[in-house]
Amino acid sequence: MRSGLVAIVLCTFNGSKYIEALMDSIIVQTYENWELWISDDGSKDNTISVVRQYAEFYPEKIHILPEHAPLGACTNFLKTLTGAQLNEAEYYMFADQDDVWFPDKIEKLVAAMRMEEQSEREKTPLLIHSDCRVTDQNLQTIASSFTEYMGYNQSMKSLPHLLVQNNVVGASVLFNRALRNRIHSVPQSAVMHDHWIALVAAAFGRIGYLPEATYDYRQHAENVIGAREGGAWRELKNKLNSFHKSGDNLAGSSGGKGGGYDALFRQCEEFLRLYGNDMSAGDKRTVEQFLLIPGSCRLRKMGIVLKNGFVYDKIYRTLGELFFI
Repeated sequence: MRSGLVAIVLCTFNGSKYIEALMDSIIVQTYENWELWISDDGSKDNTISVVRQYAEFYPEKIHILPEHAPLGACTNFLKTLTGAQLNEAEYYMFADQDDVWFPDKIEKLVAAMRMEEQSEREKTPLLIHSDCRVTDQNLQTIASSFTEYMGYNQSMKSLPHLLVQNNVVGASVLFNRALRNRIHSVPQSAVMHDHWIALVAAAFGRIGYLPEATYDYRQHAENVIGAREGGAWRELKNKLNSFHKSGDNLAGSSGGKGGGYDALFRQCEEFLRLYGNDMSAGDKRTVEQFLLIPGSCRLRKMGIVLKNGFVYDKIYRTLGELFFI
């Protein structure tokens, strides 16, 4: 292991419009002990030619992995993270191709991590995530705090809570080697890479939060998953519109793209398959209880949710869950 080295995973796909701004913001980081690993997912634009120019200029810092068949964002991130080429790092981060990092992003997250490490054993899996600033496509501020904009309660980080709602954004995280080593297999069914990492951290370690924006989260038409302003009436209207258009089971605010609660249950089944033998008896029972929900009647579903703490961070969100899960 190379002490203090931060391995940044960047998975790209048709990102040429904004990726130069991200690359420039990483190059000027005040924390200089980092390496960037780029895995493209079959871009049809000139994304690869753009990042290759940076790799040629900074050959010891920026690495482009060989071409591969399209994997999708979640699998691409996790497959790259678990690759042998990242084995030397002490810490790990994800980067989204359309964001812009503040110059001291890595420095602040590493400092927060080292504070957490002082009170934990060396091999404890730890994850730190931060707030961010929400902007439009031209980097004009929409909201100074993603957490406030989404209406998240960042104190809720237990495994039962994370099974239904993820409030850990991939581009905001820094996690240690112990957590990365827990990702021993790429899951077949995960809502997104950040949700999966958060579940592993909750089950086997600890999650910390830095209540400070460390980057600009750019909103535009091509976002895989974008920020949506929170609020009881607004979220209820979105749920009802979704139901009216598709007739599908309604997702909560973090149900993931295109899957709703069904995607959460598939993810939970995969989590139990991969980690069931490693989890504590209490956590394993929690996961098994969550998987009882789909086959239960409405009244029993409500009882399982409330008894086990499978709740959202706002009362109105949990009320919606009780009727729509």
